[in-house]
Amino acid sequence: MDKIENLLADTYYDIESILLDPNNPRLNVSEEVDENRIAETSIQNKTLRLISGKGNNNLSDLISSFKQHSYIPTEKIIVRYYDQDKAVVIEGNRRLATLTFLKEQFESGEDIGNFDPKIFHSIPVICHKGDNYAIRKVIMGLKHISGSKKWSAINQAKFIENLMRKDSLTEAEICNTYTISKVELRTTLRTLSLIDLYKDSDYGDNFADEKYSTFREIVKSPKIKEWLNLSATDIDFGLAEKSKLARLFSFISPVEVEEIDPEDEDEYVTYIQEPIIETALQIRELAKIIDDEKALSNLETTRNLLQATLSSEVLGKNKLENALSVIDEQINISFGYSFLIDDKQSNLIQSCIKKLNALLVTRNHSDDETSTNPFSKKPIVESCTSHFTSFNIERYKRFKSLHIANLNRVNIFAGINNAGKSTLLEAFYMMTKLGDTQAFQRMNKHRKKHHGELKHSNIFGTLPKEILVSAEFNSEQLSLNSYVDEDFESEIQNMSGFVGRFTSSCNYLGNLYTYHSDYYEKKVQYYASTNYSLCNSVISFSSSIDDEVVFTECYKKSVSNGTKSKVITFIKDNIDHSIVDIELSDNDGTFVVTYDDASLNMDLSLYGDGLQKIFYLGIKFAACSNGVLLLDEIENGIHKDLLCQFTKLIQELADQYNVQVFATSHSKECIDAFISNSFKNEQISAYAIDSDESKVEHFSGEALEELIDYINLDIRGIKQ
Repeated sequence: MDKIENLLADTYYDIESILLDPNNPRLNVSEEVDENRIAETSIQNKTLRLISGKGNNNLSDLISSFKQHSYIPTEKIIVRYYDQDKAVVIEGNRRLATLTFLKEQFESGEDIGNFDPKIFHSIPVICHKGDNYAIRKVIMGLKHISGSKKWSAINQAKFIENLMRKDSLTEAEICNTYTISKVELRTTLRTLSLIDLYKDSDYGDNFADEKYSTFREIVKSPKIKEWLNLSATDIDFGLAEKSKLARLFSFISPVEVEEIDPEDEDEYVTYIQEPIIETALQIRELAKIIDDEKALSNLETTRNLLQATLSSEVLGKNKLENALSVIDEQINISFGYSFLIDDKQSNLIQSCIKKLNALLVTRNHSDDETSTNPFSKKPIVESCTSHFTSFNIERYKRFKSLHIANLNRVNIFAGINNAGKSTLLEAFYMMTKLGDTQAFQRMNKHRKKHHGELKHSNIFGTLPKEILVSAEFNSEQLSLNSYVDEDFESEIQNMSGFVGRFTSSCNYLGNLYTYHSDYYEKKVQYYASTNYSLCNSVISFSSSIDDEVVFTECYKKSVSNGTKSKVITFIKDNIDHSIVDIELSDNDGTFVVTYDDASLNMDLSLYGDGLQKIFYLGIKFAACSNGVLLLDEIENGIHKDLLCQFTKLIQELADQYNVQVFATSHSKECIDAFISNSFKNEQISAYAIDSDESKVEHFSGEALEELIDYINLDIRGIKQ
């Protein structure tokens, strides 16, 4: 610093004698500037335009300040003497440009506020008396890298790069002079190197200085470097796997999309999609799922980072592993203090043991029968070839000795009111859950329209005394027996507030799966012997609203396997073509309908029942892949003119995702629509229910088509 200070001297210059410096790293003067020509008017004017910006926007703050307070040289302009009476700015280009602007205003008779015009002829500066180029760089760097008036990150980076490449300064010299760390220096250079690779790529035209922090975050991410097949010590991103690097660049770049013009199929329309990743913070989120190819494919399909994150199983597993690692670490620490354990700590340890054991058997003892995620249990049958082919109800509510054969991909149950259609769906659903008493409790709760809290004693009183059901599923026999259990330990019966026990056992593939729920006045204690369900399944009642967790899980799965995009296309084609998407809000778990004009975005709940039903029903297919979807009063909320397209959508999704559908209907128009949409009628079975005699009459899709054509058959009120 002594060397620098000895080369500086206070002096005054006329404004005409000070020239702006086009070699400032913040400026992009394209022509090479010879110092002997630096005073040429064309170069001076070009530099002034670059500094001032359009309409002097870059100087507006200084112009306002100078007009109000005049020129207060708290930080003097630093210049380099280069001729007898001339100097070139080293530091202070913006201030000099502002003074030049005000001088022009003054000479043209315009108002310059409180500014003192005498300053134009006596500008206080610090004059650099030497001509050592490196010293000039030091002065600029001290001001704009480690000083109070820092340049933007990319301008700082370019300055440092120039010090190494053009001025041949060493790392140590730069770090010592500008008080920056070697890690910071090398990260800066690697970031610029990565930016150069981006500029040379197919996406290079999209680079802007604002992207610097995004590239810097990439350089700092060990996970992304590992994904690019770079080691922790690799500093050259040119060694990265080329295809992955190009893929990464595509995430942070806008994409041009070409589609067939819907109004003229012989023409194409082109539009630009915004980058998937737009901020440095989003790079950190990307790093969390970078190893999950399924999530990355989803990211490219939806161009939505939140949706891709929701679809990532790797992220969920990582969170679980991290949680368990913390538990293990804390247990090891606790051993060192084991001599301090008293009754209070002993009770806490016992509580922790119970919770850990519960993790192995799906929360074996739960005090909240409605809190478990309905999709948390792994399906026994993950690849289903035939689903339910027959179903027998020996005892369940109103039904006794009911036999249902010839079950198909899509099964429609029709009948008069109170014929037991919804009860049939319950029986199918319980079989898909292997008789899980917690699932039964949750299902019963959602069928009730009571808005307050029901007493558990009242709930227990509504349970069926016995359920006896059997079926053939995926070519294997399945049986279920659920009942109000009166044979339990006396100490449980004598516990305060105990109401009763509901027990269930299911036999499939030679394995017995057992559950029971103990009902107390203020809680339900739940037990399960298994962490499995029979298959993926969802039941939807017309008179109830699903849990938020059901919608959220269905949404995540629909994003993951592409179902959502098909449903959105259907909504756009048949209801509202201006809708862009329906997305899960990351703030409150609600769904938002989005448009090109964001001011039109609204919560999905504010739309009609038809649009809501189509969206919610559509995403449920994703959660039921290779499983069963049960839909009560399927036509509710759907306009009759849309029934044909709606039923075809159901059949197409069922066919594509291998879902067996059980639907009840009160509508002849809806039943007819399944037939008239002409989509694989051979996959349809229809049933007329006669609950009085516990019988159903079966109609194949082909037979029903003929009967509707010939006699306009209405199966809703058929009696055998």
